[in-house]
Amino acid sequence: MTVNILKYSINMDYLFQFDICEIDYFSRKQRFKVIYNLLSIRYNSHICVQITIGRWELEVWDMFGVSFINHPDLRCISTDYDFEGHS
Repeated sequence: MTVNILKYSINMDYLFQFDICEIDYFSRKQRFKVIYNLLSIRYNSHICVQITIGRWELEVWDMFGVSFINHPDLRCISTDYDFEGHS
């Protein structure tokens, strides 16, 4: 299932991401699990989308400040560039 189906299908309409969470399984090859919680205001429902990845997700770096050596694209996408919460 793609994100476009969740967002644009008239039967789903999940337009709002209200939470993102990351879990680090240190000993696994596919080390990270990213969990997105999405909300459909129209249908008053939410869905949890879990993705297992081997590399770091830019959104989680931006929101939680966990960085990785030699990551090709660490930049702010959700927080303000003047954010001083983690550095």
